[in-house]
Amino acid sequence: MQYFRFLTKTSGQTHLRALVLQSASASEAGKRAKELLIANEKILSINVLKDNAWLVIKGVEVKGKTIQRHGRSDQVPEEIDPLADALLDEQFRESPESPKMKIGNSQSGQIPENQVTEEISTEKEAPMPTLLAATIEAFMVCVVRVFTISLSIWQGSAHRLAKKQNDGDDDYAELKTDTEFPVFEWMKASWDGVIFLSWIVMPLIVMYAAGSGYRYDWSTFWIGMIATYFMVIPLSLTKEALVLILSIALNVERISYKTSSKK
Repeated sequence: MQYFRFLTKTSGQTHLRALVLQSASASEAGKRAKELLIANEKILSINVLKDNAWLVIKGVEVKGKTIQRHGRSDQVPEEIDPLADALLDEQFRESPESPKMKIGNSQSGQIPENQVTEEISTEKEAPMPTLLAATIEAFMVCVVRVFTISLSIWQGSAHRLAKKQNDGDDDYAELKTDTEFPVFEWMKASWDGVIFLSWIVMPLIVMYAAGSGYRYDWSTFWIGMIATYFMVIPLSLTKEALVLILSIALNVERISYKTSSKK
């Protein structure tokens, strides 16, 4: 992991701020920096910490007296000075007057307000138009999600069943004896098993039904398999309704128990 420093400037201010991030690469640090920038904040220089000195990898050196600590920086060890002067590497020593990299007065770090500076490539990307973004999100939720939610439900049930088995929790095997709703408790615990087994048992039934005639009925097979895939949605909805009813019933039971115990 390396420390990267992004020297930023906000419109209307003459001083710079040092945003220090710890990351494995400059590109990853640049992505994080984009997310942490505030409105109208531009990145003017990018530095990397090498041998306890800040080395410029994009932009030009800026003197420390014009830099302030950025409030969104990562925690750094005490021996690292986020406000130390940056050193130019050989690439920028060879062409210090490059229009692309020349930013203000590199000796003092002062950046005149009326000077137009070229932004570095890590500037925030322009947001997607609201109408287009809303259309894409609506398509993902209302169309794509319909075809993927079944898999998510089945995987969730399989995960919960495996976790119960690995944790040694026997709620599925034995009914709780301290509740007035043992059937609700059992049905709640068994629905994950029903959802999981539906994708194992139903395909066998569909294949048997499709092949029981004189010729293999492919239309029956495909209709049955599609119905099996989407069947977990109403099963999960039934489970959620049952859990909601059981939660209400258990809360009523607790209230009744507390009321009776106070008498």
